[in-house]
Amino acid sequence: MCSFLVSSWLLSNLTYVNFFMRPRGPDLTTHINLHNFTFVHNLLHMTGERIPQPFTSDDRQVVLVYNGEIYNFKALRPESTSDGEALVPLYLQRGDLFTRMLDGEFAIALLDFRRRKAIISSDIFSTKPLWFSTYQGFHVASYQSALLRMGIPPGAVRMVDPNSIMIFDLRQMDLKIQRHALHEFDLRQFKQDTSDFQAAFANAVQKRIQYAIHPMFIGLSSGYDSGAIHVALVHERTGHFAYTVHSTEDMEILKQRIAWAGNWTETNVIVLSGMDLEREAARLIERSARFHIKFPTI
Repeated sequence: MCSFLVSSWLLSNLTYVNFFMRPRGPDLTTHINLHNFTFVHNLLHMTGERIPQPFTSDDRQVVLVYNGEIYNFKALRPESTSDGEALVPLYLQRGDLFTRMLDGEFAIALLDFRRRKAIISSDIFSTKPLWFSTYQGFHVASYQSALLRMGIPPGAVRMVDPNSIMIFDLRQMDLKIQRHALHEFDLRQFKQDTSDFQAAFANAVQKRIQYAIHPMFIGLSSGYDSGAIHVALVHERTGHFAYTVHSTEDMEILKQRIAWAGNWTETNVIVLSGMDLEREAARLIERSARFHIKFPTI
């Protein structure tokens, strides 16, 4: 997952500000100041080498932090050993709309101090949260709560829209913001069968596991979604762990899925009492920031 914060303010209360974001990146927290800006990144190491963020250009005039995974990073920069390494070179080569080249799930913040410009971008469906504010400076964070805990008024904090690229002039802030779409959707309906969908689904699963350094696991229910992913992983001949919470699931369907997968899956059934569920719910409420996603109408 990871999480990050960028601010033109210097922070003295990082532990408090970073409280809800920290669990998204338990492997390493980096906090540095560059060009009078604060950069904080919480790393969850999932693919490639363990490389701390932020990423910078050779002259340290371009600084980037991001959360997510870029599936096509090897195609963009074959010499990269992690997906994030490809991003700054891609910006230097392609310019402001560089995130249009990305296939992945991401929230990105890039500051170019030479050009006095900031670029923030969220993937097509905003799978990774991203919030910003121009209140008495420039601020962007994975969680709204981080910006609020800095003392920014709630009315001055906005969510970055899905499928968007926003470009800020750091000298003028709200007076000059450019907005661009990441992807233009083709809503024409001309398909006669599901073959393209099946191919796209198989590819979607494959590209998410190709560079993984940890064993795969899924939450396996008796529903269609997890069942389809389960089948795709077996077809990819990818061993994986499956976890099921015994509640209202159809155990006969689950038993058939487990038997069909054979040695490609190891399944664990978790049984929770009502008290267990209440305890876990209370813990999640205490440790999690509230988040409501809003999709713009097409």
